Amino acid sequence: MSLVGVHRFTMLARVFTGLQSRSLHLAACKNVSGNWVVVNAQRHQRYRNWQPVIAATFVRHASDAAPKDVPQLDNVVTQIPEPPTPPAVQDIVEAAANTGSNLAELGLGGWTPPGMIQQALDLLHTQVGLPWWATIVCSTVAIRCLLLPIVIKIQRYAANMHNVQPEMQYIQAQLTEARKMGDQMEVMRLSGDMYRFMKEKNINPLTNAGLPLLQAPIFLSFFWALRGMVRAPVHSMADGGLFWFQDLTLPDPFYALPLITSVTLFTTIELGTDSVRVQSMGNMRHVMRALPIVMFPFIMNFESAILCYWVSTNVFSLIQVAILRIPKVRTYFKIPEIINHDAKALPITKKKFVEGFKDSWTNMKVAREASARNIYDETVFEKAGKGPVPKTYKYDPTKPRNPNVFLSKKRD
Repeated sequence: MSLVGVHRFTMLARVFTGLQSRSLHLAACKNVSGNWVVVNAQRHQRYRNWQPVIAATFVRHASDAAPKDVPQLDNVVTQIPEPPTPPAVQDIVEAAANTGSNLAELGLGGWTPPGMIQQALDLLHTQVGLPWWATIVCSTVAIRCLLLPIVIKIQRYAANMHNVQPEMQYIQAQLTEARKMGDQMEVMRLSGDMYRFMKEKNINPLTNAGLPLLQAPIFLSFFWALRGMVRAPVHSMADGGLFWFQDLTLPDPFYALPLITSVTLFTTIELGTDSVRVQSMGNMRHVMRALPIVMFPFIMNFESAILCYWVSTNVFSLIQVAILRIPKVRTYFKIPEIINHDAKALPITKKKFVEGFKDSWTNMKVAREASARNIYDETVFEKAGKGPVPKTYKYDPTKPRNPNVFLSKKRD
């Protein structure tokens, strides 16, 4: 080989040796072992002056074998654990359903009437295992059964008041005439007669209003309790319905529940509520009959859970009224039989809506005039007693006068 060939071979070996040293230095820096870096640095410094010979040898060493203290990267990579598989959505939903609903986390419960109802419903659903629609129905039946003694008592008062309608209406007619005439003494006498008559027959019109006043807070408590649960929402109520209303947190898509609610309420009012029949309500019966129709547009967007409770309580009222009309049941609970009076023979005959409204307006006008007249008489009487003495003489009788002076009229 000539000197030119040797020179070229030497230059190529230097370049190749520099590249290999740089590559091994970077690889050693990435390694976690510090000894490998020191060994490579020492080898590079030892064979720096022997580039022509070491180049080929080093290339063979780097390509065929590796130092024993270098860790195998393939084994390190294979030791990385596999990523965990996320659970299925259905498994999460079932686990949440099995654990029940935590009312405290949803802002529900408490010691208010709606909160206690929510706790009772949740306890009945989770412990007994009833679906939500059955939970609502069973709780409604339980509450209405607890009110049954009060219903029976009010039925007795309503039957007694209906049976003595002729006598009561006779006194009421006389009382109305006395008020129109403005005879206060007669009004007071007839009012006393009415009080003694009602006490003798053990009747009180305010007693009939006791059951509606008692049922109203219970109905509102159930309403706010169920509305709070469906708007929280309690997720298990999403599939706790029945038939076509599976989701209790949404309104009925077919508007069947609002329609059933209105129909059952109208039937209950027409056949007779727990305390009084619609036929004995006077002009108020027209308002009661129109109530189910008027309220339909307002309840059609109520959640199915609320309407499920409303339908349950209406159906229970219908069954209760039908049972309490059985003669043996009325005898057992000591409810008097209702006497059917001839409407034409009553002192106060039923009038149409317009005529009844005119009579009511006339009675109100007469009562207002009588009240104004009484106020005027009291004012005049008080003024006469406390005001100055009016002058009724042409001279002051308290002052002495000259007996020789005669009063005479002024002549023209």
